[in-house]
Amino acid sequence: MAVAVTLLLGAWGSGKTTALNHWLTQRPESERWAVLLNEAGALEVNASSPQANSALQVMDIAGGCACCSAQMVFQTQLVKLLRAGPWSRIFIELASQAHAAPLIDSLRSPSLRSVLRLSHVVLVLDGRRLLEHPSEALDAQSVASLRAASDVILNRVSDGSSDHRALELLLQAQATVAPRVHATSSGQVGWDVLLKPRQILPGAEPRPIGSGGLVMMSGPSDSALHTTVWWFPSEVRFERRKTLEALTQMAALPDPLHVQAIFGSAREWQRWQVQPGSPPQLEEVAWRLDHRFGVSGPGPMKPTQVEAWTQGLLACIQTQAGFSL
Repeated sequence: MAVAVTLLLGAWGSGKTTALNHWLTQRPESERWAVLLNEAGALEVNASSPQANSALQVMDIAGGCACCSAQMVFQTQLVKLLRAGPWSRIFIELASQAHAAPLIDSLRSPSLRSVLRLSHVVLVLDGRRLLEHPSEALDAQSVASLRAASDVILNRVSDGSSDHRALELLLQAQATVAPRVHATSSGQVGWDVLLKPRQILPGAEPRPIGSGGLVMMSGPSDSALHTTVWWFPSEVRFERRKTLEALTQMAALPDPLHVQAIFGSAREWQRWQVQPGSPPQLEEVAWRLDHRFGVSGPGPMKPTQVEAWTQGLLACIQTQAGFSL
């Protein structure tokens, strides 16, 4: 079984180590966890601590960012760690300036993709600083991390407060895929909270397609907006040319409000979107957790149309290199 991997991102002093220390105290006795540290922090359990044992191991990635200058060191340490397994989960705490996307790509290299499974990309932000100095706190590095994140921990912000909601809206507006936003005054978020399933399309009933994808539709009969989403796991890859052709046809549907796709090919991950009256937009993205194709319009799509697009998207999936549905 593939080892679950959690990436932890955030600036120095944001509270990454506080969050990680808290999670380590919640390790089930039946599980073996490992930690790779790319940035020095006051981790309460380290490689020389008497608390470190066969159920928990900590290793350092020295020499720079694991995504670039220290990538060879990272690969060596990761292989060494895997040989000391088996592990139930591996946490990788990245340096402040590290970028998630290239590291995720390395985790999915041919030699590692069958033994590792990325489950979370967590970004820790100093919420109080973000409220006081939004232009400084959410800099280019933070935005890049946000666009790869599945979850955001807002440190020094009360859960459920007006500040929590205001920052959640700000972050979701700048994200590629809206992350779950957890506010905490102590920097600690329960590991059980992170393990709760993420909703792809709230209120929709998913229907399996192929052997790993889902299609879901939302919007009651009297709703002003109906959305259909096709979801695929990150393990598959889409042929870029075929996918763009399919999206162009999808945008020609009668009266669509918005068509958006986030998908990965063998070489890159991209977001394609179009709105009425505007030309299509295509850009590279840092998101790597799954593929999503969505159509929003004034009425629900007909079942025959949903089935046609389902088969069309399945036909865009690459079958070589072990990726198939």
